[in-house]
Amino acid sequence: MNEAANIIHLLKRGDVEQKEEAVKAASLYVYDRSYFPEAFSLLIELLEQEITPKMAEEAAWALWKFKDAKAIPVLLKKAKEAKTIGVREKSIRALGLLESMEALPLLRELALGGLKAPASLRVAAIAALGHYRDADLISLLSTRLKDKNEGVCKEALASLNRFLRRDPKNFPLKILKKMQRFESKKSFWRFLWPMKP
Repeated sequence: MNEAANIIHLLKRGDVEQKEEAVKAASLYVYDRSYFPEAFSLLIELLEQEITPKMAEEAAWALWKFKDAKAIPVLLKKAKEAKTIGVREKSIRALGLLESMEALPLLRELALGGLKAPASLRVAAIAALGHYRDADLISLLSTRLKDKNEGVCKEALASLNRFLRRDPKNFPLKILKKMQRFESKKSFWRFLWPMKP
């Protein structure tokens, strides 16, 4: 039995622990639906069922690799209402990697701190927004450089850097200066209180 057939067999008939391992293996092997045709529908099923958080997180993460819009509805549903934060976070990040236009309103709202989102979901939404090619998102991301949560600020900087690398000529100079101020402030504080090794 080849590797793909073995993974499919475990996704269908394995116990919970075997399915968790098979989902993880599928996320490592799957980049193309034609290479691994049955896995796509099985991963969607496992994400919908949310048998264990670990399995659902791995399934959400594996689904973006197929680059198939058919995964968007279940990812969007789990991004809004999964049982655990981890599953919501992975679903949000997967939606960003798929550049789902249906998810854009939700991602914007989460990035701005709406829906009483915890910091980890705000970070995931900001990371997701960094994968879009919509220049209108640059100003939204720049507002997150002043967030009270350091993780949110760092992810906003990383997402803005993605925009900058994609199109440096058209990147707003005003926001580039904000990014530089944020970077210099971060370096200043690191110099005063260096982290322990």
